[in-house]
Amino acid sequence: MSRRQVIPPFQAPGGDRKSVFMTTGYVRLSLLVAVAVLSPEPVSAETQDRGFFSEFEYLVEPSLVITQAYDDNIYRESSDDLIENDWITTLSPQLKLGMGRGSFRGIVDLGYTAGRYAEESVNDYDDYGTALNVRWELDHRNELAFISRYDLRHEARGTGLTEDNPDLVDEPIEYSETYYEGRYQLGSRNSIGRLTLALSQNDKQYENFTSLTSRRDYLLTQAEADFSYQVAGRTRAQVAWIVGEVEYDNNPEAVAGAPDTLDSDTNEWLLGVDWNATGKSNASILVGYREKDFVDPDREDFSGPSWQVDARWAPRTYMAFTLATSREDRETNGEGSFIDTRRYNLGWETEWSSRFGSELALARSVNDYQGSQSGRTDTNVTTSFELEYNMRYWLRLGLRLLHQDNDSDVDNFDYKRKLALVYVDIAAD
Repeated sequence: MSRRQVIPPFQAPGGDRKSVFMTTGYVRLSLLVAVAVLSPEPVSAETQDRGFFSEFEYLVEPSLVITQAYDDNIYRESSDDLIENDWITTLSPQLKLGMGRGSFRGIVDLGYTAGRYAEESVNDYDDYGTALNVRWELDHRNELAFISRYDLRHEARGTGLTEDNPDLVDEPIEYSETYYEGRYQLGSRNSIGRLTLALSQNDKQYENFTSLTSRRDYLLTQAEADFSYQVAGRTRAQVAWIVGEVEYDNNPEAVAGAPDTLDSDTNEWLLGVDWNATGKSNASILVGYREKDFVDPDREDFSGPSWQVDARWAPRTYMAFTLATSREDRETNGEGSFIDTRRYNLGWETEWSSRFGSELALARSVNDYQGSQSGRTDTNVTTSFELEYNMRYWLRLGLRLLHQDNDSDVDNFDYKRKLALVYVDIAAD
């Protein structure tokens, strides 16, 4: 619906704030991936294909997003006696710098978000993000790319490591993430066959409350091989293999017969199709199998199906329906060995006129805390509605309403939450 989605001042259920550059399963390269520093969603294909460097050798694009939100359950509490509400104001400036010459392209993105609570000022936060994306086309069939990112972010009290116990800390937990990826592609977009090889590392380090957080620092290393083959005019068959290693920095002392280290190795195989029949319909469907093997023999290894599905259908030029679903592993925030997550998202986007647009979305996630003593499984259902008004080409106003219902096998993690948010988005496009 919109040029750039607005960050609401809340976290995804489960407490593991994924980097904005990490899509479901693995990173997908695009020239403009850095534009998403302040966005919870990946850059759209439309934005990726603008190709501004075909006309310009440099780009300077500042932007500013201001939001005002009311959250009726800021700590995600299950008991009515403990629920607190607050008004939250966020200020998010961003600067995107681009340069291109010949077959070389580069993007630098700088972002900052300040969040201020009206009543509970101990929850105030400052988030920072920097990103670099470089692409070099050696010739029409060979391409190299490099992505790096450094984020300094926070976990809101009552989420992540302080889930169900916000009083464990007297200010938000802070953490940094440093991400590097190198990527090689053989074959152009129009080639019958296309091979992509990638190697990446993501280093997550907590910055405060070390007595609580030190054993949650880890390094994730992944290697990926992806091959696609054109089987019809607009249809490509695809196969992918992803291997990974998770190494925690500070493991507890090993004890025979009891789980200790969370270090693990992962394998995932995916097979599917990428279909772009017309401008009205496109879909990507990948299904496969994944394994997670723990170094500690006292932790139970896991294997099971995985999938990634992303589809869009536009029956009218002003209307589109979207479907996205996936199954993946996430590192635990305290309970169990890891979180087996299944996501299902539906969306309805409508452009009512050249100035007004709306989006209605329904998201359901099932988070199974594998290896937890309580057998915890959370089912989170989020319904949201967004209305946007394009006042000028550089100025947009918006309203977002959200309802969240988390149903857990462990009663303390049950909660309901409503959020209302208005925003102003100023961008020098």
